[in-house]
This record gives sequence, structure tokens and C-alpha cells, in this order.
Amino acid sequence: MGMAAALALCLSVALAGCENFGTDLMSIQRSGTHVVFAVCREIDVVSVYGDYSSTPQSKDFVTFIVEKGDSPLQSGATWNTGDGVPSLDRKVLKDPPVKGNTGIDVVLNASNSKDGFESVFTVPSTGLSSTKWLHPDGTQTNAPCAGVS
Repeated sequence: MGMAAALALCLSVALAGCENFGTDLMSIQRSGTHVVFAVCREIDVVSVYGDYSSTPQSKDFVTFIVEKGDSPLQSGATWNTGDGVPSLDRKVLKDPPVKGNTGIDVVLNASNSKDGFESVFTVPSTGLSSTKWLHPDGTQTNAPCAGVS
């Protein structure tokens, strides 16, 4: 599923459901070959879709996560591409590349569609860090939800 397909899916769930884009909703970092995701607000996740591309401008996205079910997550909760989101049924789960300039797009749909959101990341040219958390605006912080109240 590409970014356009993910957006279309989100729109089909609810027209207002994907208005949530931002730099404070999610962050990522590397742990070995896995990508670790952190959510920075409480959300009752019913599905997760993730795509990557070799460059942020590419229209050729490859799906690396498709998970469905029901999993309430607290702000600060983390999961990785090795284990997936707790309590969700894994349809597709593999590691995206973590090299520089890879585009990573993640959509979390929620039981209340207005709570769902999408986060789009561009991996820095040095690759995805295993010690810093990358945010959608390109900033890197020591804590996954730095500055989120």
C-alpha cells in the first residue's frame, strides 16, 4: 500500500480521520534491524499500515506493516517491526530499510476515527539512529515524546 492508498484508506474510514498529521504524534528509532515506533498520545488502535520508499519523493512504496485488531496504547508506548503492536493480528510485518533518505509512512487507525493519525518520516542521510528518536519534522531527541505534554 502506497502513501496515496493509505490516505485513501484513512479517508474511507472517516473523512475527518486523517486530518491528524504532526511532529508530536509518533517517533521512530532503530534497534538492530528493527524499527521501533513510539506513540506520543493515547490511542485505541484498530489497524496499522506502514510503507517505505527508497527516497521520500518516490511514488514506489513497499508495504512493511499491516496489522488489525484492537490494542489500546498509552502515550509513550513502543513496539517494533520484530514483534508488532501488542494484540494486533499481523498480516504483514517486516523490517524496512533504515538507510539514509528512506521515506517511512505509518498510518494508525483508531476505534474513534477522529483519533487516527499518520506520520511521515525521512531517515537522515546518516541512517536511522539507535540512540536518538526521529520525529516527522526531522528533529531527533533523546526521549521518544520529548516536548509532548
